[in-house]
Amino acid sequence: MKPYPSCHFTHAFADAILHLKQAEGFSAAEVDVVRCHIHETPAAAVCEPIERKRAPQDDYDAKFSLPFIAGACLARDRLTLAEFTGEALADQEILRLAQRVEIADDPNSRFPQAYSAEVEIVLTDGRRLHRREDVNRGHTERPLSDADIRAKFADNLGGDARSTMDHVLALGGAGSAADFAEALRAA
Repeated sequence: MKPYPSCHFTHAFADAILHLKQAEGFSAAEVDVVRCHIHETPAAAVCEPIERKRAPQDDYDAKFSLPFIAGACLARDRLTLAEFTGEALADQEILRLAQRVEIADDPNSRFPQAYSAEVEIVLTDGRRLHRREDVNRGHTERPLSDADIRAKFADNLGGDARSTMDHVLALGGAGSAADFAEALRAA
C-alpha cells in the first residue's frame, strides 16, 4: 500500500523530508539546498528532464517529479492529493523550493529491492541536516500501519471519511454490502 499519491520512487524522499522538517523545526524559508541521492534508474523517471520536473505542467507530471514533491513537502508539511491540484502546481513557494533541489547518485541504494532515499538539506544559516531511508514505507519490510492506512483514507475521502470508514470496517461483520452502498450514496 502506498503512503502517498505519487510515484513509489518518491515516497522515501517525502518521508525523509517530512521527518527532518518536524524533527528540526526549520521553516521552508530557511532552505538553501535540498540534495536528493537516488539510484540512476528511478532518477530517470522522477528527475529527468530536471527543468520540466521543477515546474510540472499537470498533476500527472507532478506525481512523477522528485523536485516538485520535495518542494511540496517543505512548503506544506504534508503530501496529499491537495499537493497535486492546479492551485498547488501554481504555488510559488513549492516552485521556488523545487528549484533548490539537486540530484545526486546514491551508491548505497537498495534499488530494485526497495526504493531508498538519502536527503541532505542545507539551511541558510549553514546547518546541514541529513536523513536516509533505506526502505520505502509501504514495502513488505516496512508496511503501513493500520493508523497510517486510516489516515490516508481520511485524507483522500475528506469530510465523509468517518462514516464511510465505519461502514467499511463493519463489512463481514454485522454490516451488509447494502448498508455500505447506501452510506456511499449518502456521502
